[in-house]
Amino acid sequence: MVSGVRAASSAVILFMGALAVAGCAEVQPHAEAIKVQLDKADTYLRNLLGTNDPARLSGTGAGAEDDYRRGLGYLTGNSVPRDNEKAAHYLGLAAEHGHAEAQYLIGAAYSLDAKTSEDQADAVRWFQQAAAQGHVQAQFRLAEAYLNGTGVPRDPLLAATWFRRAAEQGDSESQFILGNPYVAGVGVGRDYDRALNWYSQAAAQGHPDAGRYRDAMAKTLAQSDKMAARSKVSPAAQ
Repeated sequence: MVSGVRAASSAVILFMGALAVAGCAEVQPHAEAIKVQLDKADTYLRNLLGTNDPARLSGTGAGAEDDYRRGLGYLTGNSVPRDNEKAAHYLGLAAEHGHAEAQYLIGAAYSLDAKTSEDQADAVRWFQQAAAQGHVQAQFRLAEAYLNGTGVPRDPLLAATWFRRAAEQGDSESQFILGNPYVAGVGVGRDYDRALNWYSQAAAQGHPDAGRYRDAMAKTLAQSDKMAARSKVSPAAQ
């Protein structure tokens, strides 16, 4: 597992990164100001995690869920005054203690602000931990990483595996993307019927492109069926 210091240090961009992936509209205007917090938070977190006080190291023993909620409160400023340093600390603790959403947010923070291959690899490690617990967004991001070779060696088969897991949980983007390898036969066997199935499921959820792909695939299958039917007709019948 990634060390608590490095995980929490990266998480200083959570106000920008984590809320951005959650769709918070107020993030971008403050992006530059948030980045200024990096050095300050790094020093704070190194000192904090290096302390000999067990209560501070354990998040007062309240457990991963309480650490997550406490961190989220400091992150958003909804229940307590906004404090990026404390948000990074508690979310980092929650992630280390196995909280899937916290792990995903830490991974998203690494990914958003990745400057090195090590940052990308750390993002993938956190996504892997959250994805293994069934976190659908983490499964999608992990699939993307394997598809593009970001932070891990490129592996279309593993990409398809994780897209499928997210798709089976109802993620429309994964459903749409999963249709493509079945058309091309990349990472999976070529199967137009399965491609149509995934495009249809994504379209049913309102995916902006899936309907067009569904219709095109349905047309392709219909034409294929017609050609197959004609090939079975005997010359005498023709």
